[in-house]
Amino acid sequence: MALEKSTGLVIRSMNYGENDKIITIFTREQGKITAMAKGARNTKSIFLGATQLFSYCDFVYYTGRSFAYLNQVELKESFHKLRNDLDKLAKAAYMTEAVYQAFEDYQGDEQVLRLLLNLLYFINEGSAEDDGVVLLAFQLKLLTYLGFAPDLVHCIRCGSDQHQAGISRLDGSAVCSECMSLVKEGVSLTTYDMDFLSRLQVLGLSAVRREIYDGPSWIRLAKELNQVLESQIGRKIHSFAFLQNSV
Repeated sequence: MALEKSTGLVIRSMNYGENDKIITIFTREQGKITAMAKGARNTKSIFLGATQLFSYCDFVYYTGRSFAYLNQVELKESFHKLRNDLDKLAKAAYMTEAVYQAFEDYQGDEQVLRLLLNLLYFINEGSAEDDGVVLLAFQLKLLTYLGFAPDLVHCIRCGSDQHQAGISRLDGSAVCSECMSLVKEGVSLTTYDMDFLSRLQVLGLSAVRREIYDGPSWIRLAKELNQVLESQIGRKIHSFAFLQNSV
């Protein structure tokens, strides 16, 4: 069988049998692929480090009937600090699972891969002023890249660009104070939160790392955006509970 090569990030890793692993890789070339790593749990295996969650590698593999089968790997970045700190782990695990749930096999988006790599780097290195902001930026930008960008400026019901009082849990778009009681899935947010989200949505990543959230609760905003994301992709992101409990 012909060998293929892809560069990607391990977004899921599961033990299989006594010595093997099944991993999901979000790749630049092939999108989301599932691969079998024979003997990866053996301490002498060349696949040991490369099959851990968050590993970014060059993978060489051949495609079988059910899986790709790893042949060679070259580790480019391990993001090892993410696995050694509970707060970092919770945020990184949420981000990788969100991408896992958002894409089918062999579907992908290079912008999403770049987003994920950049934000994992910020969290891994502690180079952002506020990791909570990094996670919120991830949610907003993932929605945008998936084609579900919420309109945080105009009311979803009347179109007004004044006095936005919250968002709709269905698609994350703004709801003004006049319409809040009329929108079944509306959730009230502070003026600060609405302004913060609308600004964060359009910030470049270099600016995101300098942002600090000074509102009542970033995890509450993350919860609301998670509900929007789950509504749009039609799947539950199970690791949000871990994220919420880690705060």
